[in-house]
Amino acid sequence: QTTITYCTPVDGRVRLRVYDVRGRYVCTLEDGWREAGEHTAVWNPSLSLQQRLPAGVYIYRLEAPQFTSTRRMVYIP
Repeated sequence: QTTITYCTPVDGRVRLRVYDVRGRYVCTLEDGWREAGEHTAVWNPSLSLQQRLPAGVYIYRLEAPQFTSTRRMVYIP
């Protein structure tokens, strides 16, 4: 499992999604209103998905008011 910590500069809608390295959508971890400040989201692909994901690099994209970030993470089952 991976814990993603992020900080939003202002209140607003936050969307945190995971993609594979080819850009295919995997899942949504956060999608809703958040107050400004630090937040965490947990991604545990072995528990949250109906199909097993292969080991490899995955991308997460955070979209928030006045802020967008894209980062890589490695999944090792």
